[in-house]
Amino acid sequence: MDDRQKRREEIARYWETKSESGVTVYPMRAAVMAMENQGCDMSAAQPLLARGDELYRAEQYDELLVIIARIN
Repeated sequence: MDDRQKRREEIARYWETKSESGVTVYPMRAAVMAMENQGCDMSAAQPLLARGDELYRAEQYDELLVIIARIN
């Protein structure tokens, strides 16, 4: 595996990953939900999550990294 592929996989894990038990986890969605549960208005994050899903499916990881940074 080359460095570029390693970087892509690292970025992708910020968006979607599998737990050791095989459960799919969505870290960015979980972060937004956690903030909402604390009473924060996270409505501005919803379009970013939708765009992130599109970029993830299209394997546009550099652009996805920008979305991840904006959500954080």
